[in-house]
Amino acid sequence: ARDQGWAESISEREVGLASLSAPVFNDEGLFVAALSISGPAERLKPHPGALWADHLVAAATQLSAAL
Repeated sequence: ARDQGWAESISEREVGLASLSAPVFNDEGLFVAALSISGPAERLKPHPGALWADHLVAAATQLSAAL
């Protein structure tokens, strides 16, 4: 997750649930939050990262810049 800038989970915590998260940093570069999407694994397959990582990382980057 650190290398690619996002992490995904597919049925790891709850069967049938998938999620994708990207870090949000403050102006000092410290991690302060995570921006995440989640939904039924069936709708986000085969991998949430393949579908949404670029969009989520861009949004997390914009949010970090706003802080």
